[in-house]
Amino acid sequence: MHEFSIIDSMLLQIQDLIDTHQLAGVSEIAIEAGELRQVIPEILEFAFVQSIQGTGLEGARLCISQCEAQARCRTCGQTYRPAVADFTCPACRVANADILTGDQIILISITARETAPQDITT
Repeated sequence: MHEFSIIDSMLLQIQDLIDTHQLAGVSEIAIEAGELRQVIPEILEFAFVQSIQGTGLEGARLCISQCEAQARCRTCGQTYRPAVADFTCPACRVANADILTGDQIILISITARETAPQDITT
């Protein structure tokens, strides 16, 4: 289960953003996970919920979108969707490709939590 280490790394990035931009908190986090990373969204969600308990992020929502893998054959130039464990080009049958998409996990956005209005009456 590499999902917990993914979440730990992501939470460090988010905490840096919170500190840098002096955010009151975060209500939503959107990420994109490439299919070649073999992330199971339900386990990633579970890891997220467990990791934020008792922190300033508790109650934040994690939105996960998945990105389809795309590769380009270095031999014939064909662009195709590779299998997770097989990068053989369907056109020329050579396994020599550059991965274009699908092997990344990207923090797309965070939504700052709105703060409650302060009572400024004296």
